[in-house]
Amino acid sequence: MVKKILKKVNFLILIGCVVMFILSANSLINIDAAVSEPITPNGSYVPYQSITTDLSDAKKSEYIANESKYVSRGAILLDEPTNRYNSHSYAWYRQQYDSNIYKINYPNVYINDGSYRLKTDSIEVGDIVCYYRVKLTYETDRSKLVKVDPYLAHSAKVKSIDGDFDVYNLETLENLTLISKWGDGGLYEHVGTNCPYYYDCLQTKPYTLDNLHFDDMNISTIDDALFYIEVYGPNYESSTSIDLSENPIVLSKNLQENGFVFYKLNVQYAGKFEIEASANDFLDLKIFTKDLNLINNDVIRDENGKTKLVTNLVSGVFYLRISYLNAAVYGNVTTSIKRIISNDFNCENAIVPDHNYIDECGSEVTINGGNYGGNTITQGFTRVLYLNSQIVPSTSRLDYYWYSSDKEVATISQYGTLFAKDGTGNKSIEIIAVYKHNPSIIYKKSFVIKEETKTEEIVINYEMTISVNSTVSLELDNQVPYNWIQYYTWSTENKNIATISPFGTIKSISRGQTTFTGLYQYNSRISILITIYVIE
Repeated sequence: MVKKILKKVNFLILIGCVVMFILSANSLINIDAAVSEPITPNGSYVPYQSITTDLSDAKKSEYIANESKYVSRGAILLDEPTNRYNSHSYAWYRQQYDSNIYKINYPNVYINDGSYRLKTDSIEVGDIVCYYRVKLTYETDRSKLVKVDPYLAHSAKVKSIDGDFDVYNLETLENLTLISKWGDGGLYEHVGTNCPYYYDCLQTKPYTLDNLHFDDMNISTIDDALFYIEVYGPNYESSTSIDLSENPIVLSKNLQENGFVFYKLNVQYAGKFEIEASANDFLDLKIFTKDLNLINNDVIRDENGKTKLVTNLVSGVFYLRISYLNAAVYGNVTTSIKRIISNDFNCENAIVPDHNYIDECGSEVTINGGNYGGNTITQGFTRVLYLNSQIVPSTSRLDYYWYSSDKEVATISQYGTLFAKDGTGNKSIEIIAVYKHNPSIIYKKSFVIKEETKTEEIVINYEMTISVNSTVSLELDNQVPYNWIQYYTWSTENKNIATISPFGTIKSISRGQTTFTGLYQYNSRISILITIYVIE
């Protein structure tokens, strides 16, 4: 037996236009840390330039035109050309480019004061790839090369790592996806070999006149060639994962004179944290974002050598820096990191799934016939989670950070929509909600993700009318189990009339009628059938 659901939508599209067939919308919440002028995490002043006059529109267009060859090879423009900031400023100082107003020409201070360390054995997302060039000095008649001066020409942030990388093999830069600012040109996402700072020169490090070879290139033509690369990352002591436990994490380090320690904190769930360090003298505690931007917090010190700060942190990577206030003092420092929880977070009644027929419910109820308020959900379906007004400080789901204890089994959106991905063998998960305005308030609820046992097919029908030579971007509504286009495998009955891409881009070619079929990847008994009428 086949259950059919019809959702008829008629759109008359003007010939040759591009429109959006949109039945839902998403928003994004950004969290930023306030920072001032450039200072390294270890407190060193960073020389900078502040530019008040931006490039003209004509100059911006010129940069875009010059950089177009890299775009044709896959580079993606993220921000228009500007002289407000440069590559070093973006990579070492501030990645929020809309508020970055400083140029940094000598980022070496970040390295020289110990804030960052050279990495040769591993690379992580967020590290900085440095492109060094070399200036060559000749005799007056250019008959003899007498001096080689390498300099840091370009800095780039690592966004993703897509294969093996060897810092001594320039070709492996193609396995890194980077984000970098190209001088006064644009800010781009690109692979490491696709930018103006990469040249096909032989790796020659360490650099001496004796081993200076440029792969049979004419030495007089490469006065400003790429020489080698280096990778730098935050100079942290160890990495610590922070979960929902109220048990404190204890760290210990013996600091020498003028010493400091960085701890990398992987915060799995947003929260309120108390950090307390004990030593034989007053300490300085600082918290930094993953990009080593300082988060301002009040530090409390007592006469017993204890230093404490309380801070709110979202999920993600942070760094804790500890040092003595008096650089001449040294000794052992013991640090405790404790999550503060001010409520009974095991209160299961605080989170209510699909609580009644009046409010929006998930597809477990609307399509699969599940119960209101149930804590089971079948693979491929959703439940909409609500907050109990008798318990919680706010019933707005956007006032909470939402987490799933296992994203491979089920995911949760910022709107509280729980999506079951893998029910093989019936799996248990926890959903966590952290109150944004007081992250010491946390709620949890348990769910069981069930394996599909029904066999009845469900076909969800749509109808659309569009004009010839039109392009339509399709987004699904809540009449389907889950509305992500890429979660369906699409096929076309007649490609001569219209086609559909894996991401829902529909192109009409000629007059007539055809159908698109979308097979749901997370539940094989569900499919979508879209009938397309293409008119003149």
